[in-house]
Amino acid sequence: NRQSLHLWSEDSSNVNQQWIEIDRGNGFYSYQKQGTDHCIDGNNGGVNQQVVYLYRCESTNQNQQWEKVNTDSGFVQLRKRNASGFAINGGTGGSRGQAVNLFDSSNPSQNLQWHLAWQRSYILHHRP
Repeated sequence: NRQSLHLWSEDSSNVNQQWIEIDRGNGFYSYQKQGTDHCIDGNNGGVNQQVVYLYRCESTNQNQQWEKVNTDSGFVQLRKRNASGFAINGGTGGSRGQAVNLFDSSNPSQNLQWHLAWQRSYILHHRP
């Protein structure tokens, strides 16, 4: 619980980059880390640079529910259900170990855009 998410070099065989998408209804999804019972959790509320971490999956926990919002570039923003003004942010650039957090979803930055690649489970790719 509360293990922070970080960026890492793309590797489709790395189980740490594989996520099971769970439909929570009304266009919201949870992302469970492959081989665990932990989901991406945006913590309580929503403020810029708020930590995003892993937490035991709970079907009713809205901190773990994300809406996929399409962007003009073909990527998606993952907006938090109970703080819809905030999306998962990969930060500037893409260095190994770079922290993932929340940021204002009205920002058109590529840092808030993700590609979901289906390969038996999803792999989240931060937009370069």
